[in-house]
Amino acid sequence: MRIAGFVVAALLAFAVFSSAETYVVANFPYGGGWGSKLLISNSSSNTATVEIDYFTANGNRASFPVDSGPTNITTTFLPQNATASVTSDPTQRFGTNPVVFDWAIVTTNNGTNGQPVNVFALYDFAPDSTAATQIGSSVGAAAMAPGQSFRFPIVVNGTTRFTASMAIANPSATSTAHITLKLLDNSGAVKATSTLSALNLIPNGLLPRTQIAVNLPGIPEFASILTGNALFTGSVGVCSDVPIGFVALGVEQSTPSNKINVLYSVSVTTDFVCS
Repeated sequence: MRIAGFVVAALLAFAVFSSAETYVVANFPYGGGWGSKLLISNSSSNTATVEIDYFTANGNRASFPVDSGPTNITTTFLPQNATASVTSDPTQRFGTNPVVFDWAIVTTNNGTNGQPVNVFALYDFAPDSTAATQIGSSVGAAAMAPGQSFRFPIVVNGTTRFTASMAIANPSATSTAHITLKLLDNSGAVKATSTLSALNLIPNGLLPRTQIAVNLPGIPEFASILTGNALFTGSVGVCSDVPIGFVALGVEQSTPSNKINVLYSVSVTTDFVCS
């Protein structure tokens, strides 16, 4: 997801009705100055078996460059109160390496049943003119429950040039997700509706095992409201016919030419009524 010259990555969560708990890291980028870290903690008295499967944006298996070497599956075992860390290869951050938008499915169990864990993703950016330890901006997000409706507040434009964005993942292996977005003003009135088909992102729905990242002002149905200098305060409602993972993120900058941007995560709730 690109916002004001930055790539924003996000952690999404999704639970399936099976013998395992499943979480989705919808964007797990590396390269182009970016690095990613995944932290998984187990607070249960049971040992958790954790498997991380890596995918490309279009749903194919990916060879992800973790710091121990490229892999398409990472497996680890977490006793009570243990934490595992998975980090993208720091040597991929600079040079001519482009930004790659892989993603991952994290599956956990205790040998018999699903084992809930705490999943947290941290994404940091360091310009290629600086050392890897001199991070220019970073953002993190904790896993959330799956759902078919979400809502998050937005503030767009204004003196600090806010923007708003989101990322969506469909970890289902078989079902296509049909998604509708509703832009609401500060009174709750619907100002615009989009299915993202105008962007040709998901004209027939979000296919199984795929993901998208969208800058809200770039959605044609929202553009006339969210572009320009006028401050817009409101919210976005998200509706899907199958459970999806979701996160909302954004960035602000003091001037259009200011390269010191601040990334931020947004509180997402599941109280939006889809109709």
